[in-house]
Amino acid sequence: MKELNCRGLSCPQPILQLTKTMKTMDPGDQVTVLASDKAFEADIRAWVSRTGNTLVSFESEGPLSSAIIEKV
Repeated sequence: MKELNCRGLSCPQPILQLTKTMKTMDPGDQVTVLASDKAFEADIRAWVSRTGNTLVSFESEGPLSSAIIEKV
């Protein structure tokens, strides 16, 4: 599983970095995205809905969010 560290990046950079990373992945591969942007949860949910990829899990603790995305 890949890990994408987007801590310290503000919108739209975490989503742009995720989109770039997903282009290098095969269907079924997963990536963990770490972000500190407050809008990340709404952004990631909209992004998976738009792209058809799967949000496997989302967790938030304090200022840090973690999402696992599976490429379809």
